[in-house]
Amino acid sequence: MFNIHYSNKLSPARELSIVFGVFFDANLLKEADAAKRIIAALIMLAGIVLLALG
Repeated sequence: MFNIHYSNKLSPARELSIVFGVFFDANLLKEADAAKRIIAALIMLAGIVLLALG
């Protein structure tokens, strides 16, 4: 049976694809403004962790 409580815990996980994409672009594609994007991705990651914790 589907429980809404568990879906609230899993919904921030889909936002991780953006964070992984930023690190992938910075390392593989060597983008020029990678430092700004990595800082923004770390801030997003902190928000995702806070959402997951509750």
